[in-house]
Amino acid sequence: MKIATYILFLSCLLIVFTPVRAIQIQPINTSVDQYKTITDTVFDNCVYFSVSGLQYLFNDSGAVIPHAQKFIINDNTNRKWYFTVDNPYISIGKYQTVLNLTYPVRKSANDIFIPLHTFIPIYNQLFPDQLEYAPDSNRLKHYLQNGNILNIVKTDLQNGCLIDIQVKEALKHKILWVPPHYIININKGILSPEIVKSKQEKGLVKSILTVQEKNHAQITLYIPNEVDTIETNYIAAEKKFSVSIRKPLQKKQKKAEVKIKKPAYNKRTIIIDPGHGGKDPGAVFKGNFEKDIVLKTGTKLKRILTKKGFNVLLTREKDVYIPLSERPDFAAKHGGDLFISLHCNAIEGSKKRLKEINGYVAYILRAGESEEDKMLARRENKALNKTKKQKNKTEISAVEWILLEHELNLYSHQSERFAEKIVDSFKKSEMRKHRTGAHQAGFFVLMGTFMPAVLFEMGFITNEKDRKFIVSSKGQNEIAEKLAGAIINFFKSQQN
Repeated sequence: MKIATYILFLSCLLIVFTPVRAIQIQPINTSVDQYKTITDTVFDNCVYFSVSGLQYLFNDSGAVIPHAQKFIINDNTNRKWYFTVDNPYISIGKYQTVLNLTYPVRKSANDIFIPLHTFIPIYNQLFPDQLEYAPDSNRLKHYLQNGNILNIVKTDLQNGCLIDIQVKEALKHKILWVPPHYIININKGILSPEIVKSKQEKGLVKSILTVQEKNHAQITLYIPNEVDTIETNYIAAEKKFSVSIRKPLQKKQKKAEVKIKKPAYNKRTIIIDPGHGGKDPGAVFKGNFEKDIVLKTGTKLKRILTKKGFNVLLTREKDVYIPLSERPDFAAKHGGDLFISLHCNAIEGSKKRLKEINGYVAYILRAGESEEDKMLARRENKALNKTKKQKNKTEISAVEWILLEHELNLYSHQSERFAEKIVDSFKKSEMRKHRTGAHQAGFFVLMGTFMPAVLFEMGFITNEKDRKFIVSSKGQNEIAEKLAGAIINFFKSQQN
């Protein structure tokens, strides 16, 4: 019995103190000298490899969230992979597909480790290239089977710029030119891992962004400067797409600078958008309709601002349905200087939850940070489906965020300042702020306004205290007064 116990003790020591070995990841299209070395170890008789191997495979550094014991990394199709320490389940992508690694993710003092043999089939199922573990050489081989976009080379010229996209074979492509973005979609294109996802450039083309989609590769050139012509041709003899970008042939003569006097703050045009309307009631709770509350409040706000000397327009002045996409178009068409979309918040849950969650929020157009903000944006964005054949489209896509970059660069900071003025204005109000009072999310109604824009959630229609306030004439008057004060203070600060 003592001998058996002693043997068992020695076996445990061997497992615990198994030395760390080197696993070499060797891309098949590079020389043997260029392999990448990562480390592996053994937990409970199972071989694990370090997350540095994932960083190499996905060409992404990833991020550790210490308090949640999570490691998050983007693969080359921009899907997020979530690994949790001491948990065998991982989730992948926007819709959080859950897969089982069988063995839990482990953590040492300095690193995080993933079970090797159960990770390989998951990777091989999702990617055209393949991983293979060779125990005889202690090597994890990375076979790149279908990488047919090999390299992107930029050459600055005196009269413009030349972008060469080297490929293995002739591929069909489509061009989308939405200044300042020139987008090349290559059908059945697969980016080689050596191609950097995004890199900043000097000269005419300021950045090159690459995204691997399921059936095509997307290459986006950011060209903020004026150009004369852009042409893309496939040169079969050299197996490459050649993008030729030419500067304007003649430089325009600079006009004499004329100082334009800013109009008085109260001569500005304000666009008020009472959300929903007609067949779209918005949030409904205990016989109260969001569309009615925001229209009454918006009308009161217009009356106050008009008396102050502002030019004020409502996207709707009665209970009619206005398509979501037409609201920002209305603002841009009428030369608005400021856009505010009025809404009421709502949640589901227990009586305790409905009682506890209350307050106003001012949103600006940026990608949502919390799941709560993303869910709210998806609810408000559902109005798009009432007129457009975009089934279940409730989120701004990655391509749309790229196209919005120019607009966000122009007005995002001003929208942020306007949201701050709203929070300041409500400091002495009966209506309390929800969390910080100023958040961000991807609302369709704020896209394409081309002016400082905020979506204002007046309060929670599902909270008894908030509801009594926002449906009452007194509450609506106070909200309108506070918003008017924020608008006036915003424009006064712009003139200083």
